[in-house]
Amino acid sequence: MSDIGPARVVTLSGDLTIRHAAEVQGFLADRLKKYDNIELDCTAITETDLSFLQLLVAASKSAAAAGKRIHLDRQRAGCVGDLVERAGLAVTFGFPTPGQTQGNPA
Repeated sequence: MSDIGPARVVTLSGDLTIRHAAEVQGFLADRLKKYDNIELDCTAITETDLSFLQLLVAASKSAAAAGKRIHLDRQRAGCVGDLVERAGLAVTFGFPTPGQTQGNPA
């Protein structure tokens, strides 16, 4: 992938469950129009579910197809990070595996 510049941190907060999926999808689509490289800060999310995780996977794939990037740093993942790990998607989101630190492959 070509260098798409520094990440713009985008904070998500509140209840991000299926009830708010369309709103979150629109929010992320709007940010991807403005920025090429987004890092999500999910530490202020109070509730989430698998629909939000599905939305993140789809948004990440759409971003990549457009030459853009959505990144979820484990340190800023909050409760979403736990959901990512339980769903077996840690590698998909670039979370470190045992024996490595994020961004530094073992």
